[in-house]
Amino acid sequence: MLEQIAEQTSLCAACPKMCRHACPVSNAERRETVTPALKMTAVDLARRGRLPLDEELAGVVHACTSCGACSQFCKLGNNVAQALVDARVPLAHAGVSRVARQVAERMDRFGNPTGADLSKLHRQRVPARPERGALVLWPGCTALRRLPEHASDVVAALERALGHALAVVPPDSESACCGYPLWAAGLHERFAVQARLVTQHLKDRGALLTSDPGCAWTFNVLYPQFGSPLQQPARHVSQVLAGVVLPSTWKGPAPLYHDPCHLGRHLGVYDDPRAALLRGLNVEPREFTWNRAVSECCGGGGLYPHANRAGAVAVARRRVQHEVDERQRTGAETVVTACPGCELMFSRAGVPALDLARALLGKTSPAPRTEGGTR
Repeated sequence: MLEQIAEQTSLCAACPKMCRHACPVSNAERRETVTPALKMTAVDLARRGRLPLDEELAGVVHACTSCGACSQFCKLGNNVAQALVDARVPLAHAGVSRVARQVAERMDRFGNPTGADLSKLHRQRVPARPERGALVLWPGCTALRRLPEHASDVVAALERALGHALAVVPPDSESACCGYPLWAAGLHERFAVQARLVTQHLKDRGALLTSDPGCAWTFNVLYPQFGSPLQQPARHVSQVLAGVVLPSTWKGPAPLYHDPCHLGRHLGVYDDPRAALLRGLNVEPREFTWNRAVSECCGGGGLYPHANRAGAVAVARRRVQHEVDERQRTGAETVVTACPGCELMFSRAGVPALDLARALLGKTSPAPRTEGGTR
């Protein structure tokens, strides 16, 4: 696998670090070792046999959120995020990746990486709905496990906007997770199996919607690459909400909109969430200084919170408090995003944050909780 990314790693090893400023991990951790160029240099040295495949190298390779920001500033468009995930494959096979071991253990025990019975949580947190329909919602692991009201709020927002009931995919013991954590951990053979199981689970249910950009990207990009394309592409809920009017009871200043990495840079969906907010709240959302294609990361992707939870929280905090507090600069009080993982990370960083659906329902953000430490 390392030989397959030789061109990518050698390009970075010879580069004068033109993308250094864009990496959320090295900016938050303040370590030169985890800049994109030096992470790729470490992989290149391992490829040439000058560094061992060990826990230390695994730690460096996992110091990446897969946000893709570095590639935006690379003159050659080098896909560093993809190369670093590919580099995790031999580390996982060698048994030296703590993150891969954790993901594999939880998938073996629970059928998902959250360590919870998602079927039970689905019954508790998602209103009973048909399992098939013209549109069918995939709630996603993060929302079901970490955000108790998220799935029901998404269902409520979509049904209010569309004027009819929405079908919801129920998780089962084998198909509760799209498999993204397996891919990000370097467990690609297991991911291929998971993709086949989920594709079969979704067959003939209807047009798939999800509120999780990571799931949408996995369905639309990774599943075809691994030979398990869906019957039709999945859509993010913002792409539906942008085309309808959902009047909100939102009160207060316009929110500050954060572009999720997988929805924006990876899937190219920038306008739909903004359009949904503008039509629903009747106010134009405020913008971060760094937005759209050069938006900074919340810290929640690529399994980085599993590798370094405190570092991931620092990334989320820096996103909002970069140079000046972006809320003070824009007059916004609340950050709105279109990703449950981003909502979770901002909450962990002590930043009031709402998902798009909750904002359109006129709900206020939950009390933020400041935390650090490790999982």
